[in-house]
Amino acid sequence: MSDAPAQVGQSRLQLQCDQQSTVLRCQAFGFDDTMTDVVGGRDVTDNVQWTSSDDQVAVVQRGRIRAGNGGTAIVTAVWTERPAAASASVLVVARHGDARKAYVLAGEVRAFPTSATSDGVAGTRLTLIDDTGVEQTVTTPSAGGTQGQFRFVPVAGGNYQLRAVREGYRSRQVSITLPDNRVYIVTLLQEPRDHR
Repeated sequence: MSDAPAQVGQSRLQLQCDQQSTVLRCQAFGFDDTMTDVVGGRDVTDNVQWTSSDDQVAVVQRGRIRAGNGGTAIVTAVWTERPAAASASVLVVARHGDARKAYVLAGEVRAFPTSATSDGVAGTRLTLIDDTGVEQTVTTPSAGGTQGQFRFVPVAGGNYQLRAVREGYRSRQVSITLPDNRVYIVTLLQEPRDHR
């Protein structure tokens, strides 16, 4: 997994973080104005100054991130040879005790069919379930409309089930694997009405 390179002047730095067992290892690749792609980037992991926004959550040394307490921290690398820096969010899950790259899972809930009198997807309850059964829940805003946005932040990489439930609609569950840069669209089908 890699983060978009940060650019300062003609030099830039890109971080690539990979899970290695229970350790998150980040490498820093440096580019100058003559290098244009990741293949041309030079591994400068040992030539950057590494810092963590919260040493209680994650400590970084030479690109190796050691987990502390549960939470989220931002790991930053500053290239000592050039004016460039890059950063990545790190999630430490207390029950796992390891550092993981943090992601945002975002999407929209849509209702089908829609009508002028429908309040759309307002009040849809979305539950994200990880592979150990731990759940996070959000509810779409109750402002109405036919589309509702949702975000789960932070989320570690892995396999999840996303369940959407709203009264008057069939519940829906989809499988999700992170990292994935997609915006997820969850369509809820209206329950048939009894026309007696």
